[in-house]
Amino acid sequence: MDSDSWLPIVSILSLMLVACYFATAETALASANRIRIKSLADDGNRRAQKTVALLDDFDRALTTLLVGTNIVHIACASLTTLFVKRLWGAGAVAVSTVVLAIVVFFAAEMLPKSFARAYPEEAALALAPSLRTLMTLLSPITVLFSGISKFITRLFGVPDAPTVTEDELYDIIESIGEEGGIEEEASRLIHSALEFDDITVQQVLTPRNRMVTVALDDNCEEILSVIRESRHSRLPVYDKTPDNIVGILGIRRYLKAYLAQGENVSLAELMDPPYFLPRKRRIDDALSEMSGRKQHIAVVRDDFGGVLGIVTVEDILEELVGEIWDEDDDPAQELAEKQPLVQEGAVLAQTGTAPAEEGSAQGPDAGNAPAPAEDAPVSDGKASAKGPDAGNPPAAGQQTPPGGEPSGRDGSKR
Repeated sequence: MDSDSWLPIVSILSLMLVACYFATAETALASANRIRIKSLADDGNRRAQKTVALLDDFDRALTTLLVGTNIVHIACASLTTLFVKRLWGAGAVAVSTVVLAIVVFFAAEMLPKSFARAYPEEAALALAPSLRTLMTLLSPITVLFSGISKFITRLFGVPDAPTVTEDELYDIIESIGEEGGIEEEASRLIHSALEFDDITVQQVLTPRNRMVTVALDDNCEEILSVIRESRHSRLPVYDKTPDNIVGILGIRRYLKAYLAQGENVSLAELMDPPYFLPRKRRIDDALSEMSGRKQHIAVVRDDFGGVLGIVTVEDILEELVGEIWDEDDDPAQELAEKQPLVQEGAVLAQTGTAPAEEGSAQGPDAGNAPAPAEDAPVSDGKASAKGPDAGNPPAAGQQTPPGGEPSGRDGSKR
């Protein structure tokens, strides 16, 4: 083999290395974590900034890589054919073609692409500067092919699709969690944030039959009894029927007035006007509205104007961050009450009305319950809608569940 024979061999090997470069760059850009690279770019990494620019113009970069790959492969095949034909004649061309195809597949395609898949960010950062230079040199060709590609795309009317759909994002988060990329608590919080705008206030409210309320005409002793037995900072105030919520009583304000004025304190003068929400309002919108209006508690109405229950800012936030415990909360009691409350919430979500309790006046028509009849049982001179146990009524404004204990959704801190 004379010295002139080394030139084709060196040329073929050089073209193989260039083919490796194109294969590595193509796979690295397609597999690189854009968020991770963007984070490096924000920290001032210049190579990362160039890589982000390539990812933003990925179509042009890919066109450059494909054009370069085809040029290299054609040149390599042509040189090999000429070299083999000169050395061993035309009969060896077929064999050399098969051998070259195998060598190109393993050495210039599979191996560099496997490396790029294993280290996508490192490879992308290393090759970004040279690829940008190559894009500039081949820009006349890439502009032509990109124009043809865009014309065909418009011709067939291919719709623009989002890069990542919501379902794909769920799958990504689950995959990262399974691989240990994020902690379980962080994964749960991300899932809660994604689902946050799909939940309505009807799904998180305290049902009407668990509300702790006071009546507008309750005397001071009855109101203080409710305050002592509840752990809430605010109580809904109704007039004659729980469907007619007329105000929200702040406990601190009432106690301060009681200490100053005694039994002469006026409930009507101390309560705030109620804030109402429809049952289908999404909790993200409800949170924005309540925060903007500085409302801590809202009354949820059904489609006919009846009261379904109440919802607090804390109820909404617990859907995002989990249970929030106050110093006055009893976790054991609340966990014991959680299961029946979830079951009632399921009935509420299906029927749109609060489930009736044994011994209560809140049946299927509770959403539009009429005022008590004149011949209803009377306690302390006032009409009572407390059910068959009216002879031994619970504390003012409270509902009595089957267990006989005054109930409320203790998880709702008002």
